[in-house]
Amino acid sequence: MTANRILLILAIMLCCATGYFSYKTSREVKELKAQAQVAEQKIDSLMIATAKIAKSTKTVSSKAQPKSFWELLFSELEAEEKAAASQKKAAEARAKVTVSTSYRLEDRYVVGKVELPEALGSQAGTITVNVSVSKYGDVKKTSVAEGATITDSEVIEAVRKAALKTNFNSNFDAPDIVEGTITYTFKGK
Repeated sequence: MTANRILLILAIMLCCATGYFSYKTSREVKELKAQAQVAEQKIDSLMIATAKIAKSTKTVSSKAQPKSFWELLFSELEAEEKAAASQKKAAEARAKVTVSTSYRLEDRYVVGKVELPEALGSQAGTITVNVSVSKYGDVKKTSVAEGATITDSEVIEAVRKAALKTNFNSNFDAPDIVEGTITYTFKGK
């Protein structure tokens, strides 16, 4: 009979342990659900506040005001898809056009390489950029020389930005500013 009593006590203890852990688990699940609801409410209120700020600064159109976290998320995904499509278009344009460069600057040379423009367009031709270079080798000022055979303003601006990023060697014996040119030649494939 003592063996039966031991088994009965073990069974009771097992039932109590199962009940305790079930209660503890259900209480933790309820706490997690409450925390998730609070977090979701905070996210929604942040999204609404962001939408109000965007509306007040007119960065989001009035007909496309996001109302919840999910709508804002989907609008961001659409914007990323558009950006990827424009990058793909730019890559296709680069595949159609190659750029070669040359430069003239007395007693100076390019450190590394002449920077290439990001926008290449689809036209073939040349753009010469007048550059003003400091004795430290930094391009301080640029202007497009007359006679450019490419008229695409986006490409011209990209060429000017690329020329500004180009670095020349330092020459402390040189004047403060030295004038020169960088020529970009665009060829179709």
